[in-house]
Amino acid sequence: MGKSLKKNFIFNILYEILILVVPLVTAPYVARVLGAESIGIYNYVTANVTYFSILAAFGSASYAQREIAFYQKEKKVLTNEFWGIFIFRVIITITTLIGFSFFVFINNKYSLYYLISSISIISVATDVSWFFQGLEEFKITITRNFIVKLIMTILIFLVVKDSNDLWLYFVLNVGAVFIGNLTLFGFLKKYIGIFELKNLGLKKHFCGSLKLFVPAIAIQVYTVLDKTMLGSLTNILEVGYYSQAEKIVKVILCVINALSVVLLPRMSSLIAGEKYETANMYYLKAVGVVSLLAIPCSIGGFFIAEDFIPWFFGEEFVSSIPIFKILSVLFVVIGMAKVVGAPLLIPMRREKQYTFAVAVGAIVNVGFNFYLIPQYAAIGASIASVIAEMCVTTLEVYFVKDYFKPKIIFGQAKKYFFVSLPMLTYFLILCSIFPTGRVRMIIMLGGGMIIYFATLCLTHDELWNENIVKPIINRIKYKMN
Repeated sequence: MGKSLKKNFIFNILYEILILVVPLVTAPYVARVLGAESIGIYNYVTANVTYFSILAAFGSASYAQREIAFYQKEKKVLTNEFWGIFIFRVIITITTLIGFSFFVFINNKYSLYYLISSISIISVATDVSWFFQGLEEFKITITRNFIVKLIMTILIFLVVKDSNDLWLYFVLNVGAVFIGNLTLFGFLKKYIGIFELKNLGLKKHFCGSLKLFVPAIAIQVYTVLDKTMLGSLTNILEVGYYSQAEKIVKVILCVINALSVVLLPRMSSLIAGEKYETANMYYLKAVGVVSLLAIPCSIGGFFIAEDFIPWFFGEEFVSSIPIFKILSVLFVVIGMAKVVGAPLLIPMRREKQYTFAVAVGAIVNVGFNFYLIPQYAAIGASIASVIAEMCVTTLEVYFVKDYFKPKIIFGQAKKYFFVSLPMLTYFLILCSIFPTGRVRMIIMLGGGMIIYFATLCLTHDELWNENIVKPIINRIKYKMN
């Protein structure tokens, strides 16, 4: 990876982790004080509100990021693009809030929680992170949001004491996002000027966002609709079990998602400049990084589930164990989709193919949910999610085959699977010797990482040696001299 891309990748890893680290840090505490039912209510309500947030965003985030990346060196055009997209998002958000008010009026159950959660819809309008991502200025978003997230974490431990404080948990979560968004506005004046009303280009932004609105809906169908269908077809407890397992998967996936977010503006810029060879180089390394990280994560996640889930969330959530085992497959499946899908198809302006892929995934997910959830509840939803994501990834790999060969992806995956075999053998031996518990989990994690990293070194893996080992050795040599 290039130096600046590597730096932005690291910054964006920190940003993605920051977004999810609060629920992860607070999860053991919240799971115990609120309980499975309250956790289920929180995730059920949040899932339903998310649909309105998607409508408010209207697919504009990825579109905006790409447009800003195209014009990042032209301040006048950049100013017009920013204000046009920002005002467009405000208009759509206001319209969405009107529709949401009718939804809350009709649905009396959980109405207080829905009203509090409406702040997250407003947060769509105040979110300008897409602007800084398009400029590849990731440090700004991290440093400002860190303080807000830290304060929120402290407040959760201070004020959320039992299931009666669920409303406070809602307030803290949606409030942190809203305040975090507002803190970014002070940095805008460095990059943009005053907008001209006649150059807003609202129609252009509507059409551009519309192309990505359908895939945005489709993606959320098989990431959010699971909880809605679980709550409707089974009960709130199943939503709680599923949500806790999914939460851990999302935290681990945030590292891979960071690479996707960094790649999109860089690939947009390179393709706009017709630098296809450089774009191909970044793509090859990105696929390698995903394979290197995702495959051992999938194997490790499957084996530590029985020890980790009860220790982390409490015995009340043992039903989350098989769910987490099934969802661990997504580290590889979604990981590949994150570097093959949006970072390639959107810069190449092949939104129709991207839309088709995620739409198929959504249809498959809904179909399997209706069939599997009534029989297997949360486990059925997990299986449906894996099948849907596999369909999406397969289609996206097929759609980019003219530019980037599928054999490269499968070659990298095969390579790092074989590198993971010693670690896999180690896990199998431990599971046959040690009983479940915290001690086995620690031995698994520590020993597994050592074995995997040692295997990478012994096999002289170029990606590992060039991007991890050599920089560390050079840093040590520099310090010693």
